Amino acid sequence: MTTVNWAAISRALGVGSACGSEVAAQAIEQIIRRTGIEDAVECFIEAREGYSAAQSVLQFIHSPIAMEYCYSIVRSSAADERRKLAAILLRDIADDRVLPWIADMKEDRSEDVQFWGFLTHEVLYDRGHLDLTQLEGHIKEGLDHRSPGVRQAARQINSRFCAVLDQPDAI
Repeated sequence: MTTVNWAAISRALGVGSACGSEVAAQAIEQIIRRTGIEDAVECFIEAREGYSAAQSVLQFIHSPIAMEYCYSIVRSSAADERRKLAAILLRDIADDRVLPWIADMKEDRSEDVQFWGFLTHEVLYDRGHLDLTQLEGHIKEGLDHRSPGVRQAARQINSRFCAVLDQPDAI
């Protein structure tokens, strides 16, 4: 039977006696390793059996490895459907590390990648990585963007905040 060497993981993470969800996420990433994380991304993209469990783990750990792997697929895959699914997953697992990538995704050749990339702003706001003023700035920029996909995503986010703020035009 293979067991997990928790002491080694704790030392590798440098967490001492700290605990919590961030430590858990880092420990899970150590246990799964790069190949397992990349396989979880592929499992989601290919809709293999177990893809929802893979997606759930990736959403929990917010792995930089998974984010980078999704973004590399968005940038380099020839298949637009694969790129779209990587953009969707990237949105689901995003933290503030993806902010610089959103600008690139808004200019992508695929309207789907533009749409899902821009919607990542909403997730970043929900997770506390953007404040309302920053989100409003992104929405305003998106509403004036040349891409229909970006404009559609900006309208979708804007309509959510109009309802939340109980204003006819929040932005």
